[in-house]
Amino acid sequence: NYTGKYFGPDINFNYDILPLFAKEFAFTFEQQNGKNAYGLLVELDSVQSDSIKIHELANSFSSVGAIFKPKVVEHILEDGTVGKEIIAIPEEIKKDEIIYLDNTIYELKIGEQGWSIYYIVFDNTALISNNLDGVKNTLDIANGKKGSLKTAKLFKQNIEPVLNSSDELAYFNLQTFLPLIFTDQKLPEF
Repeated sequence: NYTGKYFGPDINFNYDILPLFAKEFAFTFEQQNGKNAYGLLVELDSVQSDSIKIHELANSFSSVGAIFKPKVVEHILEDGTVGKEIIAIPEEIKKDEIIYLDNTIYELKIGEQGWSIYYIVFDNTALISNNLDGVKNTLDIANGKKGSLKTAKLFKQNIEPVLNSSDELAYFNLQTFLPLIFTDQKLPEF
């Protein structure tokens, strides 16, 4: 049961997590500064109660501390030989807040791993990501400080007409997406 492992016994997947996905949601993947950046955007059904639930999940995750680092422990056995055992040591998860554009971005810093999970609720959307620059970039787009696919000529000409007759659409910028998949291979030229 991964829900119990990462969030503790008081969190129920069907009752506490799954309802957050009742409306629209999107997964994101991009490279930022040579590292993989993952994100999850969720349209909230009730901003107030869903925000409280997201904070409860984050608090449960940070208190359970289900991220481990291996540690080698040596034991001297009765016959004098040295035995080694690998044990899992839970990483401390520290919570912090970052203010950006009058918004509070919450950070869960994962021990000494060198990475964090960031989350924020803005408008009627929750964003969870492992990349602070990606969160800031999303806030810039939401506040109109940066352009986005929706404001691009491509969207107006090719995507918006499709949305008049369909509520589902997938868009991939293959020029930037394919190199992420075929990192060690030469891409075919068309």
